Amino acid sequence: DDMPLYHQLYECIKKEIVSSRVEVNDKLPSIRSLADYLNVSRNTVDMAYQQLLAEGYVESRPKSGLYVTNTQFDLLQTDKKPTVFLHPHSETKSCTYDFRYGKVDSRLFPLNEWKKRYNESLQTYREALFTYQESQGEESLREEIATYLYQSRGVVCSKHQIIIGAGTQQSLSLLAQMLKQSIRDIAFENPCYDGASFVFKQHGFSLKPVSLNNKGINIQELYDSQARAVYVTPSHQFPYGMIMPVSRRIELLKWANDCNGFVIEDDYDGEFRYKGSPIPSLQSLDTKGRVIYTGTFSKSFMPS
Repeated sequence: DDMPLYHQLYECIKKEIVSSRVEVNDKLPSIRSLADYLNVSRNTVDMAYQQLLAEGYVESRPKSGLYVTNTQFDLLQTDKKPTVFLHPHSETKSCTYDFRYGKVDSRLFPLNEWKKRYNESLQTYREALFTYQESQGEESLREEIATYLYQSRGVVCSKHQIIIGAGTQQSLSLLAQMLKQSIRDIAFENPCYDGASFVFKQHGFSLKPVSLNNKGINIQELYDSQARAVYVTPSHQFPYGMIMPVSRRIELLKWANDCNGFVIEDDYDGEFRYKGSPIPSLQSLDTKGRVIYTGTFSKSFMPS
């Protein structure tokens, strides 16, 4: 067939060994004799033998040759069928309205411009693209993000404060590893984005649900929770959608100062408004370094 000869020979001998038709301690023919018998080159046999040797099916005994190793192949469940795990949305069904969150209108994406810039980057920055970069993310990208955040969301930060991750959950996982050195309880809006609560739960945090009202998270309940960190979505509460007014934001920052804690601001959908300008971020009001701002380009750019 189309498979190289040495690989065909390797597969054939391996199958004989696994099925015990060639038994433990059986000696394989010499390279010369097998090559002559099969009418193939010695290199073909040698490459097949080297693969069997590398994978441990045979062993080399000095001045003697290659012998089948003592391996309990009967422990392998050869009749077991692979388990298929289906994603809940793996089946495509036609529907009149699609209420799943996180989708974007791909028709609006400037594909031709993207391809042009992509090819330009590959040609211009080839050396940099194929090597490891800064652990926080590429410096020039962090610099652009810092400028963008200030102009669009009022976030005041430098490029040195930015860490680029592979999405909100991965970034929260990094954050959880840092916070759990000094914090064990974390408060959450109830209801909240379950992807975030799942991350902190997996890292061993005790979750403290706090109810919502028309202004957002209940501050008195937050004090009562004894937590020193809270996860909120002030610009567009998920899933209810209300916007936290400036009065409640100031109360939240006061809570963080009072308990020497942190506010994790997930700027979910912060760029989007049906009317008027986007609401400035909670971080833009913070003067004490209490707000840890997280954002994503999944809506303004693309989820992938």
